[in-house]
Amino acid sequence: MGARASAALGGFLGHVFLLLFFILLIPCLSSAQELAQPPQLLSCGPTPCILPNVRLFTNGIGGVYPNEIAVNPTNKNEIIVAASDFNCNGTGIFATEDGGATWPIHRCIGTINTTGDTIAGYDLSGVAYAGGTDDLSSIRLRSSADNGRHWSNAKVVDVEASGIYSLWLALDNSLTSPFKNRFYISSIHGGIFSQGTRIHVSFSGDGQHWAGRFLDKWQYPNIDVFPHVSLGSDGALYVTWLRCGANGPNHDCGDTVVPILLSKSTDGGNTWSAPAIVSHARLSPTFGCAWGYGCLPNTSAAVTNIPVTVIVGSGAAAQVYVVFYNWTGTQMQVEVASSRDGGNTFGSPVRVSTSNFGDQFLPWISATEDGTLGVSWLDRRKDPTNLKYQPFFATSKNGLVFTSSRFLSTTLSDPDGYIGGYSPNLWIDTTLYQFWFDSRSGEPRIELGGVQF
Repeated sequence: MGARASAALGGFLGHVFLLLFFILLIPCLSSAQELAQPPQLLSCGPTPCILPNVRLFTNGIGGVYPNEIAVNPTNKNEIIVAASDFNCNGTGIFATEDGGATWPIHRCIGTINTTGDTIAGYDLSGVAYAGGTDDLSSIRLRSSADNGRHWSNAKVVDVEASGIYSLWLALDNSLTSPFKNRFYISSIHGGIFSQGTRIHVSFSGDGQHWAGRFLDKWQYPNIDVFPHVSLGSDGALYVTWLRCGANGPNHDCGDTVVPILLSKSTDGGNTWSAPAIVSHARLSPTFGCAWGYGCLPNTSAAVTNIPVTVIVGSGAAAQVYVVFYNWTGTQMQVEVASSRDGGNTFGSPVRVSTSNFGDQFLPWISATEDGTLGVSWLDRRKDPTNLKYQPFFATSKNGLVFTSSRFLSTTLSDPDGYIGGYSPNLWIDTTLYQFWFDSRSGEPRIELGGVQF
């Protein structure tokens, strides 16, 4: 073969080899591109659509009940859930990095004897925080820089010998707030190792150095219960709670009409307005369960009535919305009270759902950046015996008119004596997520659902 022919053949074989190399490389490039793609939020279609239900935890044999949830402001695919986790003897932490599709991170972060409520949140740097009450006499908080995989030693936030419980954590993640990245934890002091109760807020600028303020005087024989702290975009703080007189037919707070109170701070928690009445709510009866603040009818399950608050806007024109249940004597009904003047005055509460059968309980409320409200709750309308429940939701632009309510799960759960104290929700862009206690598998577990618009 001549030199020219050999060169031609060599060139041809070189091109063939190069072509084969790229053909074999294409799947590798495709895989690399797929791996390089950011994780996608849990989704469905076409919108609006109900998201598939996802179980956060399938292992263990102890009950798991959702408390506080938060989304990382630097990465919306990262969500953290603090739970009352009986596999952990207290505080269990669950985290996702793909918008809720999977929950591979589960950690137990109890200290001495973590009992009661657990809390969680993120700061503006994406650092996660979680903790809870320790031995019912102190609050301890930990931090994690890797979305819950590893946690710092516990920091003591607050100590009260007469008892601490009913916690809620709020981190100021508003870029327009003069107090951004500030920590706030609302709680009840007393009532466990003493008779009196008092609403308290702890606050910190760095998570290490803490101060605190009481919002009112010690209460006795009245009882302060179910505080919730929320933030406006201007850094204004709102704390809401109930005050009951323990004068019900069962000699407790059950089946009594109680005021919903609100106190506000505009200086980072240092000073607070005198408590003012938002509205009134009637608590459900307590016959049949050992709980003094209302029980789920037809069961022995205790049921909380946390007046959850969300703020849209800022300043004197801030819109403040408070959700709670009201017992009519035959049905627990979800209602929302609204303010158009920064919480100074409230209109009459309105019902969220027009359904007149089946109790509605454990309501929650949150808002999108454009002010769309998402209200969710647990509802028994699908069970003719008014026993089993499923999550429902409705939305509103103004807190006065709500869309028709829809369910987020086709599976009904049996309360079976305990349902936890929270069924929280949150918006991530145009998706409303809800977390609830679910018993479809026979084990008490946290279920995630929602609706995407």
